[in-house]
Amino acid sequence: MPSVGAGAIHPICFSRGPSRKANPKLSLLFIDFETPHRLRLHGTARIARDARDLERHPGAELVLKIDIAEVFVNCPRYIHRYRREATSGFVPGRARAGEVPAWKRIDLFADVPPDRDRRAIDPRGTGTMTLADYRLLLERGET
Repeated sequence: MPSVGAGAIHPICFSRGPSRKANPKLSLLFIDFETPHRLRLHGTARIARDARDLERHPGAELVLKIDIAEVFVNCPRYIHRYRREATSGFVPGRARAGEVPAWKRIDLFADVPPDRDRRAIDPRGTGTMTLADYRLLLERGET
């Protein structure tokens, strides 16, 4: 599977229906913005919740497994080149991994996050923020 290191390939999921349970078919488009390169994957998704799968992905509540039907190169002609400046501090293994995302602390959305996130916000003393506060974080690139 592609990594999140230098030259990482970023997956984009194209859903073919409102529910994975109703229609588990999916397509993924992996894009390497530095090379540029694209890889397309078609398959069937299934959800795994067993401990062995979950322990390999800290913080995960479920794992999406894909039975691959086909993989092929997709023309990279129109990919704009980008260069990585830094790895996000929120990815697994980094200092802020597991931190409740800032958007979940916006007061307008207080009833939206799942209970585990609402419980995590209060003990840390981070509380909620206004939409204007969140906008400032976005402008500084701190989300």
